[in-house]
Amino acid sequence: MTRSLTSSRRRFLAGAAATTLMAAQARAANPSAAPRGGMARRVMVIGGTGRVGAIAVRRFVAAGIPVGYTTRSAQNVDLFGPAALGVVTDLNDREALGRAFAGYTTALMIIANGDNETAQGLNCLAALRQAGVRRVVYLSVARNLPRYDVKRPIEQALADWGVPSTILRPNYFFQNDLLVRRQVLDEGVYPQPMGFIGVSRIDCRDIVEVAFQRITARDRGHHDDELDGPQALTGPDVAALFQGALGKPVRYFAALPEAERAKYVFNSERGRSIAAYWAAGQAKATPGAVAHTEKLVGRPLRRFADFVPEVLALWRGGEA
Repeated sequence: MTRSLTSSRRRFLAGAAATTLMAAQARAANPSAAPRGGMARRVMVIGGTGRVGAIAVRRFVAAGIPVGYTTRSAQNVDLFGPAALGVVTDLNDREALGRAFAGYTTALMIIANGDNETAQGLNCLAALRQAGVRRVVYLSVARNLPRYDVKRPIEQALADWGVPSTILRPNYFFQNDLLVRRQVLDEGVYPQPMGFIGVSRIDCRDIVEVAFQRITARDRGHHDDELDGPQALTGPDVAALFQGALGKPVRYFAALPEAERAKYVFNSERGRSIAAYWAAGQAKATPGAVAHTEKLVGRPLRRFADFVPEVLALWRGGEA
């Protein structure tokens, strides 16, 4: 991980921490404020320091809902100050997970991509069941996205359990562009292989809002939610948005001469598969799918054009 990426990520998470602390202070000034619906609930966010997880922790704290989160690093246990309880745990250790989840009634489960993803997800479900958790929201992916196969056993185990649950299937995150600071700012190149048909990208905050609504709902059914953003943006579209905000040229990598283009091409099998998926237009949502997502979120969906100034501010702050 580069120094600039580390700094941008730290600022991203620090923003969540500042907001949660402010919410905690507001609740201290008004201790009679109750969680939505007056229901007693404690939420565990598994993967609470990632791009989606950090926003989720902040959302629950702001709503006055007691929240805990898992982290792999002891440095992150106080990431959100006194507003949330960080627990250092290993998702490969089912026994330790059972202790970490004790006392929680609901869970948002976010498992990082990796070789142990399936095993970790199954470990978490077993530990959540042992702890008596009564509702689970699982962040998955679109059904036909490459590497969906590693998530199928987790989804099946959740269905077999029978607890009220939701599977979230979001399109590509806006926030994944936090990873391309050097290419955009220093090289004037947008390297994500969006293709020329369009990807209906979605803001992590809108994903979290659906998770929040599902976790705090009174119904006890099962939901399977495809989540798409409001626009299908191509690689040149995104490059143009960054160029307009920066006031200097930003080119989509696919338009570069072949010798320059080669260094931006995904080399892994999974990366090539995802690039082909996008290029074929498989991540372009229908108007009906976008309308459905907006209905779940309960307000207009965030647009990438509005996200660009936010990510530039993070990048510029990381340079300081």
